[in-house]
Amino acid sequence: MWQTFKLAVRQWSDIFIIAPSVAAFVIGCSLTGGFQLLEWAALDLFFRLRPLEPIDPRIAIVSIDDSDIAYFKQWPMSDAQLANAIEAIRQHQPRAIGLDLYRDLPVEPGHHQWIQTMQTTPNLIGIEKVNGNPVPAPTILGQLDRVGVADLISDADGKVRRALLSVRPQDERTRLSFGVKLALMYLEDEGIVLESIDVDRQQYRLGKAVFNRFQQNDGGYVRADNRGYQILLNFRGASGSFQTVSITDVLENRIPPDFLQDRIVLIGPTASSLEDAFYNPYSTDDLTALYGLEIHAHLVSQIVSAALDERHLIRVLPDPIEWLWILGWSWGSAVLSAMCLRKRWTVVSVVLLGACLVILSYEAFIAGWWIPVFTPLLAVAGSAISSTSCILWKNIKLSHQQLEEYARTLEQKVEERAEQLRLSEEKFAKVFRATPCPIVIVSVDEGKYININQSFLKATGYTSEEILDRPFGELDLWVNAQHPSVSIDDFTRQGGVNNHELRFRTKKGEERTALFSTEAVNLRGQNCLLVIFNDITDRKRAEAALEAANHKLHRIATMDSLTQVANRRRFDEYLNQEWQRMSRERAPLSLILCDVDDFKRYNDTYGHQAGDVCLHQIAQAIRRALKRPADLVARYGGEEFAAILPNTPASGAMQVARAIREEIWKLAIPHTASRVSDLVTVSLGVTTQIPILTRPVEFLIAASDRALYEAKARGRNCAVARPA
Repeated sequence: MWQTFKLAVRQWSDIFIIAPSVAAFVIGCSLTGGFQLLEWAALDLFFRLRPLEPIDPRIAIVSIDDSDIAYFKQWPMSDAQLANAIEAIRQHQPRAIGLDLYRDLPVEPGHHQWIQTMQTTPNLIGIEKVNGNPVPAPTILGQLDRVGVADLISDADGKVRRALLSVRPQDERTRLSFGVKLALMYLEDEGIVLESIDVDRQQYRLGKAVFNRFQQNDGGYVRADNRGYQILLNFRGASGSFQTVSITDVLENRIPPDFLQDRIVLIGPTASSLEDAFYNPYSTDDLTALYGLEIHAHLVSQIVSAALDERHLIRVLPDPIEWLWILGWSWGSAVLSAMCLRKRWTVVSVVLLGACLVILSYEAFIAGWWIPVFTPLLAVAGSAISSTSCILWKNIKLSHQQLEEYARTLEQKVEERAEQLRLSEEKFAKVFRATPCPIVIVSVDEGKYININQSFLKATGYTSEEILDRPFGELDLWVNAQHPSVSIDDFTRQGGVNNHELRFRTKKGEERTALFSTEAVNLRGQNCLLVIFNDITDRKRAEAALEAANHKLHRIATMDSLTQVANRRRFDEYLNQEWQRMSRERAPLSLILCDVDDFKRYNDTYGHQAGDVCLHQIAQAIRRALKRPADLVARYGGEEFAAILPNTPASGAMQVARAIREEIWKLAIPHTASRVSDLVTVSLGVTTQIPILTRPVEFLIAASDRALYEAKARGRNCAVARPA
């Protein structure tokens, strides 16, 4: 029994050293702040994974966004506009009104009205800034003690995770934050007031909640700036966690009568142009940042819901308990790794242990506790690696004897392998000679042909004497291999290529195309390149003929045979294509419909053959007027033509229309029967629109057609633009 005990002690003695050592090292590193950002990232991830909480019915936000600023036609909004907004909100009888706007200076007109509104609104709370560059509150609100501090606290990574409940500037009285002021005003009507529990520990009770001051090393923080009375923010969710209306809706009385009644109403900017957005645990980019007004709303909701509903405040473990937490996971990882090593389950067991750690930490977070995640995870990984390495080192020394024994049998196995290699080479030689595919073997070191088969000689027309032992690039064989020796080195480094196309020249000078594949091989200690060819000359010729035929068919299908411009089918296809593309790019699409004036009279006077020549000349003139490759001219029907102008505004479309008229006028085609001019002229209808997918493309055609009709009504020989 004593021997068994000593054996167990020897086996586990290293574990008793490794686990505490790794834990101490990790704890020491964490105290330097090296893991602070990672612990913050884990906290942020838990926030995003946590189910969203329902909207707090006690809080409503009156936002001032960019559209509201446009409504006011100025920023900051005037004192009169602000006073009217507060009066409109007060009529809905909210319990508290928080104004998240700095108003230390008058903004005329209406400053006297604004002063009266502040004096007659007892539940109005304003803001001031005390840190950095201080901004005072309105004097009236300061005298009435209806001011809260609006400063927000950002961590080193730029995210807001803490909130300031109170602050005491040097040689001044303690000032409550904006959110605390609003929450206390709301809770006062519920008969709830702030009570001191422990003055030394700065512990306070508010209703059902007990508040503890944030300490420098709470949670994942290390030596954080904890001046003032701070707490960790327990966000309800991302943007949209509170019911919101615009200040314009309030002023225009477009909200339900009881929407703001008996609520805490926060008023402030949510305009992107004012740059009042802050990163938070839910932020993954600029679009998910929260406005300062929303963060104040989260703080108010956190205080009120904790006091009334016992909603969790985020709590943390004392440092000694956190260290024991890390030590426990380090022990578990070291023991589990040692137990699972023989079963080759070390990685799986450590991953499962880490998963359990993350799940437990997440469940604790759901219950309102922030427990470090990354630091114990690092201890788990470090203990697993250290214990596994230690045991493996012992096993390596133990297996050294087995390796020596294995070496004694290795010579016999080498001889057997050599015999197998000889048989394999014989089999390869038979296949090499009999295969119908051209094959050559090239020495990599010397760059010479060392073996070729009959199929290669037949394909190239050379004899073996003309090729063997000659450099790879000496023969005039490869049409598109300018540096053969370099190519050999490249193919060798790659280990081989598959179905690479190149052209070669036969002895008679005929150029042919082949697919070749290469494989780096070692033949009798010599580095070689095995090259296999597949002549695809006939296939390439057939493909080229097929491509030419397809091109010809496509041209026939999309080209008008008379005018040599796109036909109606191509017009419809291209217009739909550009309609969808311009819709995605939010760019203008212009369409010009052209009609030859009195063309029937032209045909009757000069004959249909002359009319066909006239249409061809007009089509080419329109094509010359279109300068960009993306512009398309098509024969729309009879004597009508159309020009599609992607990404072209109305002014540009009219410029193109004038260019079309000029090009046609330069033709100077006589038209004695025209009611407009002695020469052939055209009428043009122009329209431009930024496409919308919900609207059919026929809408654009109809608008151009109406513009063309108007051009004819004006006497023809003109261009008329009509909005879509």
